[in-house]
Amino acid sequence: MREEPLLPDRVRARLISVLPDLPVKAAALAEEEALFAGLLASAPRATLSWTRSDDEGKQRAPSPFLRRVWRERAHSELSAAKVPLASFAPARASDPPRVELAPTETEALAALARGGRSAFGAALPEVLAAHGRTPQDSRALARTRLAVLAELEPERARPAYPNAYLGSVGRRVHPADGRADAPWVSTLEALADCPWQMLLGRTLGLAPALPVRDVGAVLEPAHVGSVVHGVLARIVNQRGAQWPDEAGLRDLCAQESRAVVRSEHIAPAGLGRLLALRAQGFLEVARRIDALREGSVRAEVEGQLELAPGRVLRFRADRLESPLEGGELWIDFKTSRRPLSDAVKPDTRASHMHKAIGEAKALQAAAYALAHGPEAIGRYVFLHPLIDAERRAQDASGADPEVRRLFFEAAARLYEALEEGAFPPRLVAANLVHEHLGCKRCDYRAACQVGDSGMRTRTVEWLRGDRHAAAQTGFAGALQGLWRLKRPPAGGPA
Repeated sequence: MREEPLLPDRVRARLISVLPDLPVKAAALAEEEALFAGLLASAPRATLSWTRSDDEGKQRAPSPFLRRVWRERAHSELSAAKVPLASFAPARASDPPRVELAPTETEALAALARGGRSAFGAALPEVLAAHGRTPQDSRALARTRLAVLAELEPERARPAYPNAYLGSVGRRVHPADGRADAPWVSTLEALADCPWQMLLGRTLGLAPALPVRDVGAVLEPAHVGSVVHGVLARIVNQRGAQWPDEAGLRDLCAQESRAVVRSEHIAPAGLGRLLALRAQGFLEVARRIDALREGSVRAEVEGQLELAPGRVLRFRADRLESPLEGGELWIDFKTSRRPLSDAVKPDTRASHMHKAIGEAKALQAAAYALAHGPEAIGRYVFLHPLIDAERRAQDASGADPEVRRLFFEAAARLYEALEEGAFPPRLVAANLVHEHLGCKRCDYRAACQVGDSGMRTRTVEWLRGDRHAAAQTGFAGALQGLWRLKRPPAGGPA
């Protein structure tokens, strides 16, 4: 790898502090070397090959990494005459003798699988032992792989659940289990949307499988939301709820944007300026709303709600306002383009709110209100500049008995699923025909059975059978609760 004459590495290294995205070629070479070494160390046996000549017969040199491996193993310099020609190379009249490459373990397993599952299971330990494992290790590994196969490709007569790859985890048995004793209300909302996604992202803390080209290079709506929420919290906590002038607001946006760029590893760092600009429109809406406020205000206020003995739900509100006329107003700011309801009539908006609570899409506002008595109100405030003023606020009252009923029914179902370890992926929509709407934008699609026709068929068959099934208890009841939350069975509510 040659350095660039006009901008060599020694100059690039000094410019890193002001141009953090400027690549240093020596660093890239070191990364390639580390990846090559890791590749060789990842398997008990590796076959290295290279192209000896181009299409015109001109000799080509092997990689420096390959030459180094040869020196370390053969204690001599690598030359074409010392290495046999691979069996898959194009045939030429002047070729030296060829060598047949031994089949890889993957090729051997693929050939074995063509003989059927019974023959595959019987011969699997022998194939595994032929690739550098002891007989004892081979038998243990074979049992594990056959158990995995039984979950991934179950027998046709087996029902969809329980199945490890369809989220059947079970109750907690280990103190390090990631399920919290007192979950956040946002966790229950995520569980209702897609239990499998919630398990992978929130409980296990797995990072999404993103293409390398997309890592840190895309501004997500969540990034804008983080800046908006951060600025609003600082206005209350650091400035006593007094808004700064335009220059001061731009400075706050810039500070919060830089913090998000660092925490989310967004590159290039200049995207922080665009992030700050995008946040300012939302904050201007918040400024106009705040101008109408009377009374005291606090930011980032936490609370909890007891659902039943031993079942506690935590929440955090963006704002707690205490109006002069009394009561409490718990606010959750939203930066989504779509409000919860497009209606204008109060009765229609209240009906839409009830439906969203029953489907566990709007548990936050209901939890705020129910935790603090009939005088409390939980409110979503949508700050997107394109939303009409009459559609920005959506309330849930602590005095509304329907809010209470729907909230506690939905929360009880979700809490039961969390305790029983039922986290099925929503492979199909409520009509059992189309794919679940959230699958197209899911960050964990690569770790899901969404594209497996067999898993989808078994899931649909289970759901059709559950339409008229009696309510069950335990794990089966938790599964019913999750699916019926979005699609009540025919003949009445579950």
